Amino acid sequence: MPSNKSQTGEPTYHYTAEDQAEINQIDDWDWEICDLERGWLGPTERIEEHFHRLLISMGYAAQRMPSLKSLRFEIQSENEFILYFRNTADGITLGWECYPEYQPDERVAKAWNIDPDDPKVDFAYQYDASVALKSWPPEPHS
Repeated sequence: MPSNKSQTGEPTYHYTAEDQAEINQIDDWDWEICDLERGWLGPTERIEEHFHRLLISMGYAAQRMPSLKSLRFEIQSENEFILYFRNTADGITLGWECYPEYQPDERVAKAWNIDPDDPKVDFAYQYDASVALKSWPPEPHS
């Protein structure tokens, strides 16, 4: 079952202010949970700092795997997030697909040894960004 929690136990998503206000007004959770017509969606607002920290950790961990050929990490929620890494004869690519868009900060860029302005973006149905890496594991910035 997908989780809304990071490894530290902190949520990766939270409810919008409107949804949280509605949740705070619920008195009878048994009725709420069983109401098939209404249904209930999960939290939809991504907590950017938690995503940054997650991708920082993944970047430094991946650098310790010089033989890494492929990585795919998915967060399944109302707003999907997919991080992928491919190391093939055609090139080395780090990318992510998500909605809403995600922009790595300097710490994430440093962990993956990329320039934060490098991602090539495809604005189709969802945000799809990728970066071509020069080598793997990456050479340290000079």
